[in-house]
Amino acid sequence: MIRKRKELMIPVYMINGFLDSGKTEFIQYTIAQPYFQMRAKTLLIVCEEGDIEYDATLLKKSRTVMELIEDEEDFTAQNLIELEKKHKPARILIEFNGMWNSKNVKLPWHWKLEQQITCIDGSTFSTYFTNMKSLLAEHIRKSELIIMNRCDNIIEQINEVLDTGAFITAVVTFMIFAINIALTFSSYTLFKQTTVNNNIISMLYSKHPYIIGLIVILLLPFVEEILFKAQIFKNTKFLDNHKVIKTIIIALLFACSHCITEIVTLNYKVIISMINYILFYSITNTIYIRSNYNIMKPIAIHMLLNALSLIISL
Repeated sequence: MIRKRKELMIPVYMINGFLDSGKTEFIQYTIAQPYFQMRAKTLLIVCEEGDIEYDATLLKKSRTVMELIEDEEDFTAQNLIELEKKHKPARILIEFNGMWNSKNVKLPWHWKLEQQITCIDGSTFSTYFTNMKSLLAEHIRKSELIIMNRCDNIIEQINEVLDTGAFITAVVTFMIFAINIALTFSSYTLFKQTTVNNNIISMLYSKHPYIIGLIVILLLPFVEEILFKAQIFKNTKFLDNHKVIKTIIIALLFACSHCITEIVTLNYKVIISMINYILFYSITNTIYIRSNYNIMKPIAIHMLLNALSLIISL
């Protein structure tokens, strides 16, 4: 009985993402591959129409039939079953509408969701992340595979850092590093302590040097720069005409995030460390603004600075 029930299950592959994120191109590429071909029929359910249309010849060759569901209210289990009865497919592809709430999706009981894939347009990711964070989070949370496309501007930014900006990046990094060393030495000389944040990193690094080293040098700079510069600074509208004041406010927020324990406990000895973080953010954010918001420049500086700090700690 259980075996028969499994045989009745129809595999479903849902491709999610906002309009123009590359869903149609991905599906067309997939159904054209030799591994996709089968004698049985494939049902493709399209929930929105973008600029790119499906190739009718390709659909016919791959034994794929397409049905359009334009309204979210029509995406019901009953309507899906009617489409199944009409075409009798062996598998189903769904190009889902990224503006629909995937929490409300109810597939027929015998439709098994084998895989959910989310396509993201790298050129508009920050805009969607800022304005439609909950929808985007729902896409990503349920996905087994995330495809980030149209990232040409990111490659250009990296090339700029490696070519014309390499020398400037190195000079700024060593300048910030010198300030960092001086302020850290002053803090330790005056107060005989460092921040809890630094103590935790040092403790974890002594136990897992390779893992923590990679996290500190590669992951944390990327996350922090994207969050505090590309998101909070660039994509928030407050004080847009007063970039200096905006930079100082976010620099203070950046510093607080690294000294949160000392701030909560009202430990005045953290003041030099706070100045250190504020100066770091202010300098790198100025570079970020002057480089026409090339986020790779502050990321590169941050990575180099963290690498130098780890080397010194050894």
